[in-house]
Amino acid sequence: MSTLGHTRLFIPFFYLVLTALSCKVEPTFIPSYIEIKDVHVQASSIKGNSIHDIKAVQVYVNSQTVGTFEIPCKFPIDAEGLVRIQIVPFVKNNGNSQTLVPYKSLEILTDTLQVTREKTTSWSPVFRYRSNVEIVWQEDFEDSSSTLVPIRKDALDRTQIELRPFDLNMRFSKPSLVFVSEFTNIDSFRSMDLAYFQRISNLPADGRDVVLEFDINTALPVLVAIRRFGSSKIEYIPYVTVNPTNNTWKRFYLNLIYEVQGQPANTQYEIFFSADKPLNYAGSREFFIDNLRLSYLK
Repeated sequence: MSTLGHTRLFIPFFYLVLTALSCKVEPTFIPSYIEIKDVHVQASSIKGNSIHDIKAVQVYVNSQTVGTFEIPCKFPIDAEGLVRIQIVPFVKNNGNSQTLVPYKSLEILTDTLQVTREKTTSWSPVFRYRSNVEIVWQEDFEDSSSTLVPIRKDALDRTQIELRPFDLNMRFSKPSLVFVSEFTNIDSFRSMDLAYFQRISNLPADGRDVVLEFDINTALPVLVAIRRFGSSKIEYIPYVTVNPTNNTWKRFYLNLIYEVQGQPANTQYEIFFSADKPLNYAGSREFFIDNLRLSYLK
């Protein structure tokens, strides 16, 4: 009886000791770190400019998911030596900071980095456009011409291309030629419509993303709308309202997939930017637009 009792006490104690020893010999995770302060875009293949507003990247290291991180970021990885890293760019969908989506027009970036545990490796990724990107409309006004034209405005209102300061989140900071629209005090319409000068056709209706991107600086709400021309009817579709940007430039990525998907092949589109000036409005009467691009993947 006595011997059996001692044996029963000894067995659990033995397992406790074994567990403690196994914890001590388990290897400790000592990370390497990768730091991304900013990302860049190479747009020479589409004859465009490098302005973008990529907000986050999804990271894979040696084909393993690491996570999605807002830019700038610094993240740990359980690896050392040469590692294969891939990242996917993310942008705000329809101006919503809570909805980040992949920007599919850019290639998934693949690179090889040398990393060391307990040390930080800095990396400045450069994204490039996919070879199958179809650019439907691209306009940055740098040749002093414009494919964005007034459709409806008071005769005394003003629209023209001017050199103005440009700064997008403390990047690309230099004067730029931008499209300037200005209401007069005595505007009898108190509204202004701008649009691409020709109708757009042959947009994919099979569920592919159709992305309109642009930069805007406005003290007035600006409505982005679509006019859809079918064989039997014309539809005017308000899409999103850009709220006043408080004298700062902001970039928007609008996915028009739901306005295009399932439409007949002969459907045509016009894209509008519309602003209204309230009666007795005392704020800035100007609004600026720059760096427009409409694209999809072929």
